[in-house]
Amino acid sequence: AGTQRASPSRDIFSFKDTHTHTHSHRRERERERERERERESLPVCLLACFPPTSRSTMLEGKAIIGETDMPMRMQQHAMRCAAQALDAHEVADCQQIARSLKQEFDKCYGGGWQCIVGTNFGSFVTHSHGNFIYFCIEKLAFLLFKGIPVCAYS
Repeated sequence: AGTQRASPSRDIFSFKDTHTHTHSHRRERERERERERERESLPVCLLACFPPTSRSTMLEGKAIIGETDMPMRMQQHAMRCAAQALDAHEVADCQQIARSLKQEFDKCYGGGWQCIVGTNFGSFVTHSHGNFIYFCIEKLAFLLFKGIPVCAYS
Protein backbone atom coordinates (compact mmCIF):
# COMPACT_ATOMS: atom_id res chain seq x y z
CA ALA A 1 0.00 0.00 0.00
CA GLY A 2 2.95 2.34 0.67
CA THR A 3 4.50 1.71 -2.77
CA GLN A 4 3.92 4.40 -5.39
CA ARG A 5 3.98 3.59 -9.07
CA ALA A 6 4.74 6.07 -11.83
CA SER A 7 1.96 6.49 -14.34
CA PRO A 8 2.57 4.81 -17.72
CA SER A 9 2.03 8.05 -19.66
CA ARG A 10 4.74 9.74 -17.62
CA ASP A 11 7.19 6.89 -18.31
CA ILE A 12 6.46 7.02 -22.04
CA PHE A 13 6.94 10.81 -22.11
CA SER A 14 10.28 10.50 -20.35
CA PHE A 15 11.39 7.81 -22.79
CA LYS A 16 10.36 9.91 -25.83
CA ASP A 17 12.05 12.99 -24.41
CA THR A 18 15.27 11.07 -23.75
CA HIS A 19 15.04 9.32 -27.13
CA THR A 20 14.64 12.64 -29.01
CA HIS A 21 17.42 14.23 -26.97
CA THR A 22 19.74 11.32 -27.81
CA HIS A 23 18.94 11.61 -31.52
CA SER A 24 19.61 15.36 -31.59
CA HIS A 25 22.99 14.82 -29.89
CA ARG A 26 23.80 12.03 -32.33
CA ARG A 27 22.93 14.26 -35.34
CA GLU A 28 25.06 17.08 -33.91
CA ARG A 29 28.02 14.73 -33.40
CA GLU A 30 27.62 13.44 -36.98
CA ARG A 31 27.56 17.02 -38.32
CA GLU A 32 30.69 17.87 -36.29
CA ARG A 33 32.51 14.78 -37.63
CA GLU A 34 31.51 15.75 -41.20
CA ARG A 35 32.88 19.29 -40.68
CA GLU A 36 36.16 17.84 -39.37
CA ARG A 37 36.46 15.47 -42.38
CA GLU A 38 35.83 18.47 -44.66
CA ARG A 39 38.51 20.51 -42.87
CA GLU A 40 41.05 17.68 -43.15
CA SER A 41 40.64 17.58 -46.95
CA LEU A 42 41.25 21.32 -47.49
CA PRO A 43 44.46 22.96 -48.70
CA VAL A 44 46.25 24.96 -46.01
CA CYS A 45 45.29 28.34 -47.55
CA LEU A 46 41.59 27.51 -47.17
CA LEU A 47 41.68 26.48 -43.52
CA ALA A 48 41.32 30.11 -42.37
CA CYS A 49 37.89 30.22 -44.02
CA PHE A 50 36.80 26.90 -42.51
CA PRO A 51 37.22 27.26 -38.75
CA PRO A 52 36.04 24.38 -36.53
CA THR A 53 33.21 26.54 -35.19
CA SER A 54 32.07 29.74 -36.80
CA ARG A 55 29.58 32.42 -35.82
CA SER A 56 29.11 33.13 -39.52
CA THR A 57 27.53 29.72 -40.18
CA MET A 58 24.07 31.21 -39.73
CA LEU A 59 24.74 33.94 -42.33
CA GLU A 60 26.33 31.49 -44.71
CA GLY A 61 23.22 29.31 -44.51
CA LYS A 62 21.14 32.27 -45.71
CA ALA A 63 23.16 32.68 -48.92
CA ILE A 64 21.20 32.40 -52.15
CA ILE A 65 23.17 31.76 -55.34
CA GLY A 66 21.93 33.68 -58.35
CA GLU A 67 24.43 32.50 -60.97
CA THR A 68 27.71 30.60 -60.89
CA ASP A 69 30.03 28.40 -62.89
CA MET A 70 32.41 27.72 -59.98
CA PRO A 71 33.10 24.25 -58.59
CA MET A 72 31.05 23.53 -55.47
CA ARG A 73 34.00 23.76 -53.06
CA MET A 74 34.97 27.18 -54.42
CA GLN A 75 31.33 28.34 -54.09
CA GLN A 76 31.29 27.25 -50.46
CA HIS A 77 34.60 29.03 -49.89
CA ALA A 78 33.17 32.26 -51.36
CA MET A 79 30.02 32.15 -49.25
CA ARG A 80 31.89 31.27 -46.08
CA CYS A 81 34.40 34.09 -46.59
CA ALA A 82 31.58 36.54 -47.35
CA ALA A 83 29.79 35.58 -44.14
CA GLN A 84 33.03 35.99 -42.17
CA ALA A 85 33.65 39.39 -43.77
CA LEU A 86 30.15 40.43 -42.69
CA ASP A 87 31.02 39.35 -39.15
CA ALA A 88 34.28 41.31 -39.23
CA HIS A 89 33.06 44.55 -40.85
CA GLU A 90 30.08 46.88 -40.74
CA VAL A 91 27.42 45.84 -43.27
CA ALA A 92 27.51 49.37 -44.71
CA ASP A 93 31.27 49.07 -45.42
CA CYS A 94 30.82 47.23 -48.73
CA GLN A 95 34.24 48.28 -50.00
CA GLN A 96 36.06 46.62 -47.08
CA ILE A 97 33.91 43.48 -47.38
CA ALA A 98 34.74 43.29 -51.11
CA ARG A 99 38.44 43.85 -50.35
CA SER A 100 38.43 40.94 -47.88
CA LEU A 101 36.94 38.53 -50.42
CA LYS A 102 39.25 39.68 -53.23
CA GLN A 103 42.38 39.35 -51.09
CA GLU A 104 41.38 35.89 -49.87
CA PHE A 105 40.68 34.62 -53.39
CA ASP A 106 43.86 36.22 -54.78
CA LYS A 107 45.82 34.41 -52.04
CA CYS A 108 44.16 31.02 -52.52
CA TYR A 109 43.49 30.92 -56.27
CA GLY A 110 46.04 33.33 -57.78
CA GLY A 111 45.70 37.02 -58.68
CA GLY A 112 43.16 38.71 -60.90
CA TRP A 113 40.01 38.39 -58.80
CA GLN A 114 37.45 41.18 -58.77
CA CYS A 115 34.69 41.62 -56.19
CA ILE A 116 31.66 43.90 -56.07
CA VAL A 117 29.47 44.06 -52.97
CA GLY A 118 26.35 46.17 -52.51
CA THR A 119 22.60 46.46 -52.59
CA ASN A 120 22.09 48.16 -55.95
CA PHE A 121 24.52 47.68 -58.84
CA GLY A 122 24.57 46.46 -62.39
CA SER A 123 27.41 44.69 -64.13
CA PHE A 124 28.53 43.27 -67.44
CA VAL A 125 31.81 41.43 -67.04
CA THR A 126 34.08 39.00 -68.83
CA HIS A 127 35.46 36.26 -66.60
CA SER A 128 37.56 33.16 -66.91
CA HIS A 129 35.66 29.89 -67.10
CA GLY A 130 34.83 28.32 -63.71
CA ASN A 131 35.59 31.50 -61.77
CA PHE A 132 32.30 33.39 -61.43
CA ILE A 133 29.69 33.58 -58.67
CA TYR A 134 26.85 35.97 -57.92
CA PHE A 135 25.03 35.40 -54.62
CA CYS A 136 23.12 37.26 -51.93
CA ILE A 137 23.25 37.07 -48.17
CA GLU A 138 20.14 38.72 -46.80
CA LYS A 139 19.90 42.04 -48.73
CA LEU A 140 23.56 42.29 -49.71
CA ALA A 141 24.66 41.06 -53.16
CA PHE A 142 28.14 39.66 -53.92
CA LEU A 143 29.71 39.40 -57.36
CA LEU A 144 33.07 37.63 -57.36
CA PHE A 145 34.94 36.67 -60.52
CA LYS A 146 38.39 36.21 -61.96
CA GLY A 147 39.09 38.31 -65.03
CA ILE A 148 40.64 37.03 -68.23
CA PRO A 149 44.33 37.94 -68.63
CA VAL A 150 45.01 40.60 -71.27
CA CYS A 151 47.21 38.21 -73.26
CA ALA A 152 44.15 35.96 -73.76
CA TYR A 153 42.61 38.62 -76.03
CA SER A 154 45.62 38.72 -78.40
